[in-house]
Amino acid sequence: MQILNRLTIRNLKLNKKRTIVTIIGIILATSLLTAVAAMAVSLKESITLRAKKVDGDFHLLLYDMTDKEKESIINNRQVESYYEMHEVGYAVLDGCVNDSKPYVYIEALDSDTFEKAEINVTSGRLPEDDSEIVISSHIKTNGGVKYNIGDEITFDVGDRTYNGKKLYQNDDYREDELLDVKKTKTYKVVGICDRLPYGEEPRTAPGYSVITFANKSDTSLNKSDIYIRFHKKVLKDRYNIIADILGVDRILFNKQYSGSPTDEEAGILKNQLDKAHSYYINNSIIKYEVFYDSSVAFVYNMAAVVMVIIIITSAVCISNSFAISINQKTKQYGMLASIGATPRQIRKNVFFEAAFMGVIGVAAGIVGGLSASYILVILSNKMLIDTLEMSIVYAPSLLGVLLSIVLAIVTIVLSALVPAIRASRMSPIMAINHSEDIKIKSKSLRTPELVSKVWGEGGVIAYKNMKRNKRKYRVITISIALSVMTFIALYGFMSLLTDSANRYANGNIDLRVYMSSYKSMSVDEADKKVSDIVNRINNETNITDFTFARGFYASLKDEPKYSSDYKKVNKYEAGLSENTGYYISIISLGNEEYEKYIKKLGISKETAQSGGILVDNTYQYINNGNNVKYFNVYDGYKAGDVLTYRIDTSNSSKSLDNSKSSDDTTFYDIKIVALSNERPFGYENAYTSYGYLIVSDDYMNQFNPGDIDCSVLLNINCDDPDKAQDILVNEFDIGKNNIVNAAQERRNNENLILTIKIFLYGFIAVVSLIGITNIFNTVTTGMELRGKEFAMLQSIGMTKREFDKMIRMESVFYGSKALIIGVVSGTLLSYVIYISAGESQLRYVFPLPAIVIAVVVVIILLLGIMKYSLVQIRKQNIIETIRNENI
Repeated sequence: MQILNRLTIRNLKLNKKRTIVTIIGIILATSLLTAVAAMAVSLKESITLRAKKVDGDFHLLLYDMTDKEKESIINNRQVESYYEMHEVGYAVLDGCVNDSKPYVYIEALDSDTFEKAEINVTSGRLPEDDSEIVISSHIKTNGGVKYNIGDEITFDVGDRTYNGKKLYQNDDYREDELLDVKKTKTYKVVGICDRLPYGEEPRTAPGYSVITFANKSDTSLNKSDIYIRFHKKVLKDRYNIIADILGVDRILFNKQYSGSPTDEEAGILKNQLDKAHSYYINNSIIKYEVFYDSSVAFVYNMAAVVMVIIIITSAVCISNSFAISINQKTKQYGMLASIGATPRQIRKNVFFEAAFMGVIGVAAGIVGGLSASYILVILSNKMLIDTLEMSIVYAPSLLGVLLSIVLAIVTIVLSALVPAIRASRMSPIMAINHSEDIKIKSKSLRTPELVSKVWGEGGVIAYKNMKRNKRKYRVITISIALSVMTFIALYGFMSLLTDSANRYANGNIDLRVYMSSYKSMSVDEADKKVSDIVNRINNETNITDFTFARGFYASLKDEPKYSSDYKKVNKYEAGLSENTGYYISIISLGNEEYEKYIKKLGISKETAQSGGILVDNTYQYINNGNNVKYFNVYDGYKAGDVLTYRIDTSNSSKSLDNSKSSDDTTFYDIKIVALSNERPFGYENAYTSYGYLIVSDDYMNQFNPGDIDCSVLLNINCDDPDKAQDILVNEFDIGKNNIVNAAQERRNNENLILTIKIFLYGFIAVVSLIGITNIFNTVTTGMELRGKEFAMLQSIGMTKREFDKMIRMESVFYGSKALIIGVVSGTLLSYVIYISAGESQLRYVFPLPAIVIAVVVVIILLLGIMKYSLVQIRKQNIIETIRNENI
């Protein structure tokens, strides 16, 4: 056996080109497997880290625990770690505009907790004693109350109660709850932090987080909220563990979260929980750590699919390399078998060759895959940090590397299995005669007359050679077709993704600003504030388009002339179901944009200001949101028609000159001065269930913003939207959550699409590269193996021109077949992707550019390989080639 192995190594050294190409195929396959595994693990870890940052790094929160109760919990062997926050209490936040969150929630932390809790101080510092506080930026952005570092604030601090029961941060605000004030304390603001994770400050929490330092001598801090992490291995049994901690029935507690308790069981459990501590289970982080979240499942499922594709593609390609090796050594195996080599020894010899190249290829592939995934992580972080609102951590695991090695070994074994079996079953006599692959049937000799007439003898020989060597050319055809199909299908997917992203981008708007504070201002005050905003932004960056849009919903007195399409699609909004009323949006745009709009429509200012412009084109999601239908809302209106409406609020107290009253409800008449499907700036892609009436600022100014449910927004286009956003936030105290930076969203979409393209096209490139190495190996080695055949054809008078034609025609035959299969299957697959996406509002685009690119690349590839092979053949001596029995 040692002799056979040494002979194998010698053959590998003599056939360096084939050996190198095969090893490259193994390296590429292993690199892909390793990169996919490393990226999947890194994405999973990144998602988990982001969840910890957003929701908190704990599994269970127990409120209001005494020191004695705390000791019994933290000594539980299922608990891995914990941190605690001492509740100081709630205090009313004066000036808060959020009615559902009227308090601050003051918590005291010790130095250990400051390190463990997710507290990100954006300015200032952490408190150093119990007279200092760090406040959440959420107080300003959501509550509308601004505090600066250095401010001193006095709070009346106490407990929230309802019907004698104490309420916590996980209890929503109730208008009938009470605040039992315990003390009054003055604090100095020393820092501002980001909003605490949702696990520590729930989305519906009634209090904004305020952090102070825990004074151990303060006897009022005798209770604390305990944040607990369990050992990962027990998380699947978490409900039983939590039930034991709370002292409630395990079965009933499990049913509450993973079953359907009966009314009686729910009542029993409620009575038990009323006697237990208030708690919060942080399933937002648990779901990632126990692998049942859909996001993690999607990442691993996609990785599994990609790995299967890599294994199948690589196995087909690498298997061909081993088949060529067996074909080259057919006579050698025949001679070895004739002198006593057993089939088992021959099989082992083939697997030894695979193992020898596999060790080199797998080792290099692991290094290459880890390096490639590291580069991808860096690239993704640079391009997607704003889009994903997180950074991807590079976290390849040992398990992932081992999995890649195992899968690479499986790929190599699958690649060598069929050639090994074939070599061991070969008859010694047929192997020595090298006649195993020469199986000519009568139909293989038949050649269509068209081939002979068009391409001559060279074409006939090329055609016959393809018929008798189907196995070899089938591998070439599959390799080309697979690469072409993958490229065309993914090109179609990327086109669909790009079109969809562009369609749902916020039109041509750069910034959309929601002015929630407008209701508390008079018309003049609001106009001045908007003017100040525009002038300030213009000083820093040029504003190209601007809309100061105000609007409200109006309820029409009489049933409108709805179009038949609207009635079919939207019976509820049309008032045809449950008699909900008939609504329309009345909007003003600001004087400058209004004049641009009416000029674009060709309407005089005098005519336009005498009423409203009816804009009634809209769209509606149908079929459970899978499809979109475009249509006009109304049908039958004309210029001069009058609509009668009332404002949809009970606070309307001011009437207009043309108003008339009915049952203490004020109605207004408005004349339609024009109809148009042209939407104004800022509303191009806006979704509405109703039509729009565009009116002048003079018309809108007759209403007091404080008396109507008026929505106000600014639509801004400027040279530097990010700079404009900074001005709005820092100088005009407009919260970021009230600003939609559509320009940034478009950039994020573009970066996301570009990154997906890099991933997908990178995957296509590597898979195609594996196919190219296989094609190169197959074609060039096939040419070498047929050297004797070529020499004989040349010796009996075949001219160089006819010989070149024969070689080129072989390329044309299998290249054309592969292109037809690849183009047809790729196009069908791209259409299947389009249908699966349910994007009926986007028309299917035939992937012609992808087809042209694929055809050109395949032609260039085959021409290059054939050119190389012909050069090598011409270097051979005809007589020596005929005399040589083995290549």
